[in-house]
Amino acid sequence: MDRTQAQRFKLHGTHRGIIRGPSRDDVLGRLETLPRGDGVLILQNLDHPDRYIQVLLQGDGLLRLEVRDNDPLRHLMTRTLSRDRVTDAFEGWASELHDPTHDQWRDVFHWEDISDELLDPPADS
Repeated sequence: MDRTQAQRFKLHGTHRGIIRGPSRDDVLGRLETLPRGDGVLILQNLDHPDRYIQVLLQGDGLLRLEVRDNDPLRHLMTRTLSRDRVTDAFEGWASELHDPTHDQWRDVFHWEDISDELLDPPADS
């Protein structure tokens, strides 16, 4: 992806400003400083704000990676311990939006469809 294409994305998250057209180092740097338990980092396509990839640093240290793309009703989730894999996923996702054949980054994860959980949250007990 070239620099002009990269400018169509913004990176934002917990307690930090927005970076437009983020680099790999920007993503990795933000991942390194996420607060455990509630740290969130989101990469959004400015042309399609309903498309994004995001990661949450859970209290147990796992990184919960989520993707919402193409169909706003489809939301996928996976978990990993690897910040490098998350950074690869952020880069791959952005590249795939410009060229749908660049979807190999998805193959390194086991994805779970959590769309139903988000559309129909469980009732309080």
